[in-house]
Amino acid sequence: MGAKPDAAWGGRKASLLPLLAAIAVFIALFLAWHLFFKPKTPQQEGSIEIFLEGRGPFFSNSSRLAKAFSSCGAFSLYLDGKKIAEGESRAEAEIYPSAGSHTLLAKSASCASALNFTVVERQCEGNGTEACFSDGCEGIRRCFEGIYTECVLPRKVCVPKEKIGCVLDGCRFGYAECNPCGSGFGKCLPPENVSQQEGCKGGDCD
Repeated sequence: MGAKPDAAWGGRKASLLPLLAAIAVFIALFLAWHLFFKPKTPQQEGSIEIFLEGRGPFFSNSSRLAKAFSSCGAFSLYLDGKKIAEGESRAEAEIYPSAGSHTLLAKSASCASALNFTVVERQCEGNGTEACFSDGCEGIRRCFEGIYTECVLPRKVCVPKEKIGCVLDGCRFGYAECNPCGSGFGKCLPPENVSQQEGCKGGDCD
């Protein structure tokens, strides 16, 4: 007798179940990948950069060129809140600020950037020097690019109030004391318990 049709179909259906299950799992993984795990194309982030041309200190009564470059669209350039230039991808302006602290601000609809700088008064010309004082001691400061350097004191050669022996007049010994700055010794002094009137007379010692 031949197999019953219902029994044959039931057998085929049972054999298809693993295949259908595998297809269902594949579709689920495919949808999950595209919905949750597929990397998103990163959006291009723009920025604005500001530059102030020139080297060394920025002195009053002088000018410099301020430049700004943008990768995030049209923008405006401001100096201390006042618009000085604008552009699509770049802008520049010659600035003449007074002495003090200042801010350059470049701003677009989506990004902004700021640059702080200081303008100073010129203190000197060339590479000359002048006397200066630090902690009560005299030193020298030098002119460098229009600004005086810090006060440089002489090299210390002794410890302040340090005493060393010395010869007063060929007959007596005294002492010399290191000055408060440590830059040298003072004149030779007689011992504190010896009168300065005592000394050599006629080439002989008393």
